[in-house]
Amino acid sequence: MSLWTRTPMFVPTPMFVPTRGPMLIQTLAVNLAARVFTETEFVTDRRGADIAALLGWPFSKISMPLEDWPADGLMHVWALGKLVACALQEQPFVQFDSDVLLFKPLPKRLTRHRLIAQSPDFPHYYASRDMQAAQALAGFTPGGAAYNAGLLGGSDVALVRAFAWAGLDLAQKFRGCRSERPTRM
Repeated sequence: MSLWTRTPMFVPTPMFVPTRGPMLIQTLAVNLAARVFTETEFVTDRRGADIAALLGWPFSKISMPLEDWPADGLMHVWALGKLVACALQEQPFVQFDSDVLLFKPLPKRLTRHRLIAQSPDFPHYYASRDMQAAQALAGFTPGGAAYNAGLLGGSDVALVRAFAWAGLDLAQKFRGCRSERPTRM
């Protein structure tokens, strides 16, 4: 799991705001994940590590690469923490969002796949003029498929890392972009 506390979780608030509802669901997600995975890692920044300690989140490992990540001008890219977490992995993994509740282990037929993404996104998310302009700037083909990455990972770590680094490189094209809402990557 990752948490970048400089992301705009509640637009137009410029920083992560740890309110009761999101913290409760994230605490539930973390505790459920700890029951189904033998190892769990939390990729975050110092503020996220403090939140994890305060709430007693049972991670096997907490790392803080997001503390020093060069993210100036990228606050609108809400998935930056997730991309960094995926880019740094060295073993097969599944990155899960704070709203993914795992009541039982993922099926082996799923975890053995080279790449795991949760589900196709709704095409209408990308139909606005702003989103079409952003896709053109990013070099995406119009009408391409997009996937929800509530669960993201896979057994082909090189492939997943390449995907994550490509996303981080792409985010650079949007450095300093003014956005009224987070940009879906």
